[in-house]
Amino acid sequence: MKDEKTLYEDKLTTIVNTRLIYNTMAEIEQMLGTQAIHSNGIKRCFGALSRSRSAYRDLKCEVAELTSDYIDLDELLRQYHRTWVFYREHLYRRANPEAVVTEMLHYCYPRSARAKMSARKRETYQLILDKELNVPMLVLMLLRVLPGYDSKEGDVVDIERDFFRVQSFFEQFTSGGAIFEMLPAVKAAREYGDKSRLMLIDYVQHVLDVYQDFIGPESMRRKAVEMQEKMFDLDISGVWVEGDGHTVSTNFWVIEAPGLTGNYFATFYSKKADNTLVSTFYTLFVYKENEDVWGYYWVHPIFIKHLVRGVPAGDNDCAWYFSDPTDLRPDELRMDRAMDSNSPHWPLERHLTRCTDPALLAQYEHWMNDCKEVNDKDSFRYEFYTLIYAVTQTHLYIGPDEEGIMYKVPKSSYDGFAQMNMQSKVGLLYVEDKIYLAFDDILLYIPITKKNLENYHIERIPVDELNL
Repeated sequence: MKDEKTLYEDKLTTIVNTRLIYNTMAEIEQMLGTQAIHSNGIKRCFGALSRSRSAYRDLKCEVAELTSDYIDLDELLRQYHRTWVFYREHLYRRANPEAVVTEMLHYCYPRSARAKMSARKRETYQLILDKELNVPMLVLMLLRVLPGYDSKEGDVVDIERDFFRVQSFFEQFTSGGAIFEMLPAVKAAREYGDKSRLMLIDYVQHVLDVYQDFIGPESMRRKAVEMQEKMFDLDISGVWVEGDGHTVSTNFWVIEAPGLTGNYFATFYSKKADNTLVSTFYTLFVYKENEDVWGYYWVHPIFIKHLVRGVPAGDNDCAWYFSDPTDLRPDELRMDRAMDSNSPHWPLERHLTRCTDPALLAQYEHWMNDCKEVNDKDSFRYEFYTLIYAVTQTHLYIGPDEEGIMYKVPKSSYDGFAQMNMQSKVGLLYVEDKIYLAFDDILLYIPITKKNLENYHIERIPVDELNL
């Protein structure tokens, strides 16, 4: 087993030889206060344990500061060694490395069901997950911008070119283009002042963290909960059409505001030749991703059906769009989809224009009044009412429903109930022919049945018998 002095010397040697933190030997020597590393090596320059330990601790603090405590140097070096050993054994001589990176990322960050591949590839990529290897490092090794753990290649030749290559790859991989790069974590990582291999690792990790937030419906549900405190109101009620809005279109939108901050109902209508009006009912949430980016979370009604039935969500269910900030009463909404999607519900761009022409408005009103409305095959309408009546130390009181019944819910019956208050989005959800107790903040929906009420120890109390 290596002694402490040797361990510090080995770590410092790896940091210096791989140019992990600094791009040149001169920068490293300046940081460590010695001009002799290039000629004498680490062992001679830091002979005493106290000197090597102090130098390493300085570098550890430097890494924490450069990455805002996102990366720990001890863990980074541990992962670097393990990941390099794996890469050298399984991925070193792969042809077409960018295709391998794409395939590996789709396996490690699946949107839904994983694509078919050979058993050997599947076993290799599964090992990455099982061994909890550092995926950003594997990406950079495959793209030939991060050397091996035992590298002695010397100074970095062109770090700007390396950054450009990696960023270009991820713009294509995420299908998000410029709008994805404007997301706060990604934007901050992109705008590093001092670029290095360390900051490339930091950048890729930020991109993948953000990507994971948006790729799958389950992740998107968690993101939706986080989004709620950032929601705000736009004055967008009315009729909207796709495109410039100057001529009548058989496809149009009606947006309504139900009175909850940042919440909207958006119904898409499509006028057919047989004089029917096919409608799809969406829910839209508007929030500020940051001061430079506004977010739009679109929810297809099938998402609600999946949610209340406990069915895994699919690609059709919901999508994130972003735009530059605009007026609070906009005449246009120009939105770019955050991530790629195989669903026809979510175009890459959505450009809506407010309809203000009286003749066009009259035409759309005529269709809505006189045509037979038919729900899209995947669509249905649902209603959610915020009905939190009272909150005590031990119970939540929800209702009353249409029959004048209150629901007394023990806070102890489910994790998350104890944090509910009068501002929580709690109430009754009507989906098709069923009614649910809805706890929207924690995405819990309980069908109102005798068995469920017993399981959660929920009491039904006529409102005129309620005694608080």
